[in-house]
Amino acid sequence: MNLFALRFKKASEVMLPFSKVVTVRSSMCKEEILKIIIACGHTRLPVIADEAEPQIVGILHTKEFVAMMDTKTEFSLTSLLRKPYFVDANESILRILKNFQGNRIHMAIVRQGTQVIGIITLEDILEEVVGEIYDEDDDGMVKKIWGQRIGTRRY
Repeated sequence: MNLFALRFKKASEVMLPFSKVVTVRSSMCKEEILKIIIACGHTRLPVIADEAEPQIVGILHTKEFVAMMDTKTEFSLTSLLRKPYFVDANESILRILKNFQGNRIHMAIVRQGTQVIGIITLEDILEEVVGEIYDEDDDGMVKKIWGQRIGTRRY
């Protein structure tokens, strides 16, 4: 696909459905969150409120969380959360890409009306242009290294 075609592709066509998104609940303790981070290997995780309908309360940057674990400060998940960026399911991925660049963000929450239906990342959009991008995460190596380093407190 070329860059021009990005104007016509919608977020809903590229997003990861919310049912497949790894999330953190706002009520989780730091040990539970750490287990999720190690298991999934993602650098950003949506944080949801403890409600029947998923309500995104923020985005957790996992590196900041791990850095906080090394300090003696009291754990406060809300102090680490970034404001979520929401996009409409019908928004063009070119417009989303421009907003990602302008706001220096890498993830958006996709909504249809008021309902959260998925997420879209910078990587998702770039893969539409250049094809599949190989991550170290794809083979599980990063998860293994993170697990070892976190266990020994070496980052």
